[in-house]
Amino acid sequence: MEKQNTNEKMSFFDHIIHGIEVAGNKLPNPFVLFVMVWIFMIVLSQILAGVSAIDPASGETVVVEGMLNADGLEWVLKNMVKNYTKFSPLGTVLVMMIGLGVTTTSGLLNEAMKKLAKVPDRWLVFLVLFVGICGNIASGAASAIVPALAASLFYAAKKDPIFGLCIGFAGVTAGYTANLIPTGTDVLLAGVSTTALQLVNPEGTVSPLCNYFFMIASTIIIAAVASFVINKFMMKKYGKWDVKYENCQAAKELAEQKTLEDTVVNKGLRNALLATIIYWGALFLFVRSIIVTYIIPFMMFFFIAAGLAYGVTVKTIKNTNDFVKAMENGLKSCLSFLVIAFPIANAIEAFGHSNIASVVAIKLAEFCSGRGIVGLPLLIMLILITSLVNLFLVSSTSKWALLAPIFIPFMYYLGYSAEGAQVVYRIGDSCTNIITPLQPFIAMHLAVIRKYDADAGLGSIFSRTLPLSMTFFVTWVILLAIWYITGLPLGPGGIGFTL
Repeated sequence: MEKQNTNEKMSFFDHIIHGIEVAGNKLPNPFVLFVMVWIFMIVLSQILAGVSAIDPASGETVVVEGMLNADGLEWVLKNMVKNYTKFSPLGTVLVMMIGLGVTTTSGLLNEAMKKLAKVPDRWLVFLVLFVGICGNIASGAASAIVPALAASLFYAAKKDPIFGLCIGFAGVTAGYTANLIPTGTDVLLAGVSTTALQLVNPEGTVSPLCNYFFMIASTIIIAAVASFVINKFMMKKYGKWDVKYENCQAAKELAEQKTLEDTVVNKGLRNALLATIIYWGALFLFVRSIIVTYIIPFMMFFFIAAGLAYGVTVKTIKNTNDFVKAMENGLKSCLSFLVIAFPIANAIEAFGHSNIASVVAIKLAEFCSGRGIVGLPLLIMLILITSLVNLFLVSSTSKWALLAPIFIPFMYYLGYSAEGAQVVYRIGDSCTNIITPLQPFIAMHLAVIRKYDADAGLGSIFSRTLPLSMTFFVTWVILLAIWYITGLPLGPGGIGFTL
């Protein structure tokens, strides 16, 4: 990025953002940082040992367990490997990178990005955001794919690829809960909500489609508003092309790919598109009911099929050795993620095992309900609580399993629906995903931006995603206020925020 003119007067907000970037980039290597977080969680658990809260779902007392003792350290050692291997993004990233390795090495990804980069500038940002928001149908696969693709797209369009990644990151992660079609997230959250509702209404159920209308509107409005904010206020500052990108690692990787004639490339792209149509068409015809359930392996096979269709056509993949080498290249590109994921996984598990997460969430919810906060202020307060908890506990389903037995019962007694409680949770669960260093895929995104700028750090990401997080938050709160005041139904069945 070009250096800012020293004579240009910076606003107060510019100073804040600049300070975040400088401070963030002065943080230690991410591996060291997350080892420190891991150790901090263990020490904090010992300091807070004995602090308790009553779980409103079971009536049982939840107590913070100290881990800086013989039993706690034995648990750390006993579960260290298991925590790492069961870290949910780990398998997702490895499987997806096998497939993406084929699309990248074959040259398909690069050529496809060049074609997409030809869209008018005013549509580029909206395209990235919209695809990112709708990409959550692929669950964690979208978090692994969309930001990296957005960086490639911006690079091909001669715009700052780091900012492109941050926009893709915002779409797929801060817009995680929205979509135009129902996803696995809707099913999982509704199941937890039903269980929580039955604590106070044994016959009550929550439909997976209960928030469908609100989420359709969210997808379109969030993408449109965020696009306007980015194009109007952020692109000039963060989107400028820097000549240093012409000699970065990503540029060298692109230079190693053979230059092909346009006719050959177009034929390859047509064959890749044909493979795409045949592949997804066959899935919808024969195994439609399990596509969402097994989306990650289906996505891997799709990238392999499309990459092979292109690579064989343009002869960048000539034999099985080239094919295997392409998959190996995909895995090589995520080696830094594999290293950093080790302390991240163990820090998150230590936070949960110590019960700090449970006690903090219960205390925060009790603070809200105990002061008689009702109406729109109550809904906004719950969004803020969820957003705060989300900074430390990023697993959507696990967090809702923790908060639903608190949120839904007390909102039910105040006259609010479980469906409304779930919408409030989904907003808070999304907006701060892009500003927490505990976000599971942050290590992978950091590895990607370092292909463009070897000196980039967490601050390079968070200084750009903080304004986006605020944009998503404000837009969603305004949309929620409109929905609440007008009494619009949240989904099929006519249920709104109130009973």
